[in-house]
Amino acid sequence: MQKPIEQLILKPKHLAQLQQIVAETIPMCDVWAYGSRLNGNCHEGSDLDLALHNSDMDSYLHLKQRLQDSTLPMLVDVHQWEKLPESFQQNILQNYTIIQKIK
Repeated sequence: MQKPIEQLILKPKHLAQLQQIVAETIPMCDVWAYGSRLNGNCHEGSDLDLALHNSDMDSYLHLKQRLQDSTLPMLVDVHQWEKLPESFQQNILQNYTIIQKIK
């Protein structure tokens, strides 16, 4: 079930930075956030989990590198949706928010 992005536990400036990096790096991919920063089970050191839809390997690797090189104060764990096991996809579908939606 899609959740409002306001439920994502991330400071507004970090969300804006994340969205800018995503838009500049993979403008043609839908990007979802899921996991502990959305379900409220996070702590200060929790990572941010992202799933990329319809990304090729080069775009995926480029985004991972851009996020690693960024000043975001958390680890960002990036996955290609199509490579995740179906059972994990079903789990994500229960609790996610949209970081970027292609038009």
